[in-house]
Amino acid sequence: MTRDFFRTLPSLPPHLDERARPVAAGEPPMALQGGFVLYWTHHAARAHENPAFDAATLIARGLDLPLLVYAGLGGNHPYNNDRHHTFILQGLRDLQRQYAERGHSLRVHVPTNLDKPSPLAALARDAAVVITEDFPAPPLPAWTARLAAKSGTPVLAVDTACCVPMRSVEKAHGRAFEFRKAAGPEFASRVGEPYPSMDHEAVDYAGPLPFEPVDLSQTDIDELVARCPVDHTIPAVRHT
Repeated sequence: MTRDFFRTLPSLPPHLDERARPVAAGEPPMALQGGFVLYWTHHAARAHENPAFDAATLIARGLDLPLLVYAGLGGNHPYNNDRHHTFILQGLRDLQRQYAERGHSLRVHVPTNLDKPSPLAALARDAAVVITEDFPAPPLPAWTARLAAKSGTPVLAVDTACCVPMRSVEKAHGRAFEFRKAAGPEFASRVGEPYPSMDHEAVDYAGPLPFEPVDLSQTDIDELVARCPVDHTIPAVRHT
């Protein structure tokens, strides 16, 4: 059923289609009631040359739905501290500006109370489809699969990191030189090619949200981090 649903999505150009894979989800008819396309970004910290953002824009436009771009700062991790939070939030501040330049709002959730659940699951339940980055390192694969299972919303994972899409490499290689030998010719044929440019004309989501997004251009990051339940004994790096 899920595979059938993904066949009904607007078709993606070849350079995006080869990077996209469906993640198991619940019954698509329920998901089709969603009022927007959700792009959950976590590692592709750029609004340019970003295959997941490109795919989300095309799908939102094809479904005639608004696009909601969301990023959430992790809450309950054992090594969260001022240095980590400040670094991430400074990057998200730059990323918000990049998305604004392309006509979209990056809605950032920063948890200051760990008793409240992440709003991501609620957003996914209300979405028609979720687009995210296909990031293979733990814990992201388990998080993505769990989000699809709990929300019942189809999730499309898009490789945003590799010049040669990782799923086009047919087997795992135990040694680096073996991987280079297998992927090297394809890498050489791709690396000099320009990334296909596209516009990002899609309606920016303007409806209600289950959290209060943070506008980092208007926020004192030091003050915000001070309110976060993290280790405050490890300070931010001030000279870079």
